Amino acid sequence: MSEEPLKLYFVADDYGVSAETNEAIARVCAGGIVRSVSVLAGEQCVFSPENVRGLAGEVAFGAHLYLTDLPPLTSKLKEVAGLAGRFSKVEVLRALLLRRVSYPDVETEFAAQMDCLRAHGFELKFVDTHQNIHGMPLLLEVVRRFTRKQGLDRALRPSWQLDFSLRLGLRALLSGMQALRVGFRPRARVVVECPGYGVNEVPLDEALKQWDRFLAEVKERDYDALYVPCHPGCSSAEIKIYSSSAFLELLRQHNVSLMNGGEELK
Repeated sequence: MSEEPLKLYFVADDYGVSAETNEAIARVCAGGIVRSVSVLAGEQCVFSPENVRGLAGEVAFGAHLYLTDLPPLTSKLKEVAGLAGRFSKVEVLRALLLRRVSYPDVETEFAAQMDCLRAHGFELKFVDTHQNIHGMPLLLEVVRRFTRKQGLDRALRPSWQLDFSLRLGLRALLSGMQALRVGFRPRARVVVECPGYGVNEVPLDEALKQWDRFLAEVKERDYDALYVPCHPGCSSAEIKIYSSSAFLELLRQHNVSLMNGGEELK
């Protein structure tokens, strides 16, 4: 009996935040590893028609829903954000707990973001969230409810985190408890702290050795799928890794199936 392929989704986050980020994402997508791109819908976001046309048909686009870091689109959240114009995670939690923002307000904001992306011509195949806010206990259920209404609940990035080191830290433990509590994708993980994250320089050979060890060990675990978010607009190291033909060959050696918006790429 042949070994079942390990299913990996490599997802480039934050498309739209700047022309430079868009170009960096287009570059990694050309390498054949990253096949999903999540798009921000902020008022100041940049949607280059040339970049979109260059990626269309080769990658799946998803909505990168946000409440933090960027100014909201809807009047209610703008009013609550006040002079700051945007929320931090702590401020989002405070606004929800003090009932200055309701869950229907959050859903209205998310709907506005998805409408914005569709108006710019994006066919949305999946959903994830900026800074993984749907991993927060107060928000996971509302995000799931919203994505069910959109017909994308099964295409929502998992909230249960898996550290690349495969050690069970507090963050992974808490995210796992929350996912189990609400019955959300218990056999899928989002992999965090991968080589190159948040840095500009990393030796490619060392990164490949780390991935070789990770893939050898993780295939022994019973996961349906692993999601690997990357941020090429913030890290030249990630551009090097995720554009590497040597990395693509390593994935093939480990019998990895690269996934694209829920569709397996042969």
